[in-house]
Amino acid sequence: MAVGDFTLIRDLDVLKDMFTMKLHIIRLWTLEDYYYKDKFFSIQLILMDEQGNNIQGYVPNAYIYKFRKLLKEGEAYFIKNRNLAKMDEGKFQLTGQMRKLTFNRETTFISCLDFSGPVNGFAFIDYHPIIVGTVPQNISLDVIGLVVAIGEIDARNEDRKMHKMRLQIQEVKLHPKKSKHSMDRHTPSICKVYQLTKNMRLTVGSDTSVIQKTMDFAKWLLDIGEGKLGGSNDGKMIIDIPNDLLINDPYDPIGSLLEFVYPLILEASSILEYFQERAILAPKNEVVGKINDRLLALFSGDEVEYLSLDKLCESEFVHDHFDANLYSPDVLNGLKVSGLPNHKLVLKIGVPVMLLRNIDKKKWLM
Repeated sequence: MAVGDFTLIRDLDVLKDMFTMKLHIIRLWTLEDYYYKDKFFSIQLILMDEQGNNIQGYVPNAYIYKFRKLLKEGEAYFIKNRNLAKMDEGKFQLTGQMRKLTFNRETTFISCLDFSGPVNGFAFIDYHPIIVGTVPQNISLDVIGLVVAIGEIDARNEDRKMHKMRLQIQEVKLHPKKSKHSMDRHTPSICKVYQLTKNMRLTVGSDTSVIQKTMDFAKWLLDIGEGKLGGSNDGKMIIDIPNDLLINDPYDPIGSLLEFVYPLILEASSILEYFQERAILAPKNEVVGKINDRLLALFSGDEVEYLSLDKLCESEFVHDHFDANLYSPDVLNGLKVSGLPNHKLVLKIGVPVMLLRNIDKKKWLM
């Protein structure tokens, strides 16, 4: 039997010459080649129709190039196929079907945007038939439970596929009125949703007064964002900034800021936690440069300059002809953009630096 022009999984007939199915890929993974670890041996899939029935899919090595970039987990497709293979006896089965779909040269598919079946395809069963051994031992089962203990990985077998790990799972009952596919759209009655209402990281290890000041500052920032300060808001407003947030020195604001954030910096520069607990956020890279220059000047010792390469690599040109004057050293050295280091880096012995990104550790490019 078929619904419309689509064959359901339960109605697949090995004697049928061609069939078209409406399927959702709920699982997709690749198996590596045993001899060539950088190549794939096959693509494995778990497919589900709109009635929630599952079947295993298989893309052999010869057709991986055709399907690898086109099939995606979580997407639904109209699949036209004519190859229905028998599952190998004795091997572990991921579905209850004794046959599997084999994708080959004649398989065609197009995206489906109106799939109305379950999303995940779970079919939970009770623990009792598993414990008493009334279910087959070589098929995949869906259970829901609480992991209460995890054992060590048994890696005595040289074949990684034979490695095992034991889990102790405590059974969790679903609401009796839920169907076997209800997990797709409903939360089990044993789950309770909690909302995060407090940032605990800002209060750990702090006394009551510090916690209260942190909460007041957070509320003040929130009120600014919501336009609750400064009276009526017509696009322009005047906001009173607390005195402890102001830089009151009009002649040397950067020096005043550095003295506030980094007090006794020369004496404490060798203490690791000193810099971990302090930071200055600036709106522009230009301001960052001024702050770094002022801090560097506080330390004694000779300055050492490190300059970047002041020319372009020809392999990076995307045009056959270009104007060399557009890429003069003066232009390149003057670039100061986010994510790109400045042309000149000035260091002193004993001055702390911050590593932003490893470019190539093997070539010592930091």
